[in-house]
Amino acid sequence: MCSCKVMPLEILSNLLAVVTTITLLLTLCYLLIQRAYPRPLAGIPYNHAAAQGVLGDITEIAKYTRTGESFRTWFLAQAHRHKSAVTQVFLGPFFKAAIIVSDYREVNDILSHRDAADFKRGIKVDAFHGILPHAFPAMETFDPNFKSSRNLAKDLRTPSILHTVSMYSHNLTLLLELND
Repeated sequence: MCSCKVMPLEILSNLLAVVTTITLLLTLCYLLIQRAYPRPLAGIPYNHAAAQGVLGDITEIAKYTRTGESFRTWFLAQAHRHKSAVTQVFLGPFFKAAIIVSDYREVNDILSHRDAADFKRGIKVDAFHGILPHAFPAMETFDPNFKSSRNLAKDLRTPSILHTVSMYSHNLTLLLELND
């Protein structure tokens, strides 16, 4: 005679419900974790180590700023690091990749035709506001100061001004090196 008892149907249905719930929770956790990882855009250079971690480039930016450097210089250094005028960075879990355009002519073209595009309030304006709080890239297109600010900066973007500023910048750098 067999001394094992047959499990009642009620216990089996409860066990099945628990196993199903655990399986669904684990699947949901897995999918959530996968969504947290950065997803690079094809064809645009990025930090491969940052794409492997959930926090993306935030850890590298934090290390950089702990040394006393500005996070702005880290963003500028990405163009040199990847030898490309267009790079992408990952600013945290669940965020889309942020594109950094370091080519002056492209940025100028995008920003000077901005009112023709349908720019909305959001990360774009907030990002520029953190870097250039009173400049036209950080303003909404409906801001009364937007057009006057953009027109003021328009004359500063001519090639002759840019070459002159570049020359003064180079001379100033040489002067500072001589003082050290």
